[in-house]
Amino acid sequence: MDIKVENLELENQRLLNIVGVLKLEIKVLTRLIEKSNYESECIDRYITEMEEYMEI
Repeated sequence: MDIKVENLELENQRLLNIVGVLKLEIKVLTRLIEKSNYESECIDRYITEMEEYMEI
């Protein structure tokens, strides 16, 4: 009986570790998306400003 409980505890800890890693990966992907969106906005703003400047 004790072996089953110990195995369940080890499996539970393993799953908690996997969940922790997945949470970190989600945070990293979220930051990359935010950075990408910010860079896209900067490029769009630059293009708009240059188009306005060229029309003058």
